[in-house]
Amino acid sequence: MKSIYISVISFLLFFSINSELFAQSSEEESEYEIIGTATVSFICSGMREQPSAGSDVFVELDKGKTVQLYDFYQEPYLKISVDSQDGFVSRACLESSTLITNLMYQDDHQMLGMIRRHGERNAKRIREGEVWVGMTEEMLIESWGTPNSKNITESRFGRSEQWVYRKGQYQNDYIYLRDGEVESIQIRE
Repeated sequence: MKSIYISVISFLLFFSINSELFAQSSEEESEYEIIGTATVSFICSGMREQPSAGSDVFVELDKGKTVQLYDFYQEPYLKISVDSQDGFVSRACLESSTLITNLMYQDDHQMLGMIRRHGERNAKRIREGEVWVGMTEEMLIESWGTPNSKNITESRFGRSEQWVYRKGQYQNDYIYLRDGEVESIQIRE
């Protein structure tokens, strides 16, 4: 009788511990929500168990495969679900989309605004303070700010402007715009 009683207590204790573990794992699984789908852009290393290059790959992904995308991003990994299995892939494995871009920059509203206005590639260049031929006046202001002075020329060929940025007491950089677009750049090094 005593051994049956101990067995029942052991079972109840085992059941109680496993129920708590199951509840915790269910909570962890529901921590992130599926927000849409994405497409595998090329054959990559595959889906990993953790968001880490050192993590094991446990599902191979073929180009063109559609995966479900969770609201999780940890540079450079996204959480996905494929055939009822959850794991992580590098964002480079998935075709670029507005959904992925918004997820990557969800806490950076300024960057999201620049991406919407100028595209992701240009927004990154602006964020880095780059200036390039072909960028718009708006992009230039976002990258370098307003110039210290402007020289404007109106002619039959249109409007051209020289924007002067002071970089030191005796050093200026010059950006030349024609009809609101950067046409040439003169930077002193």
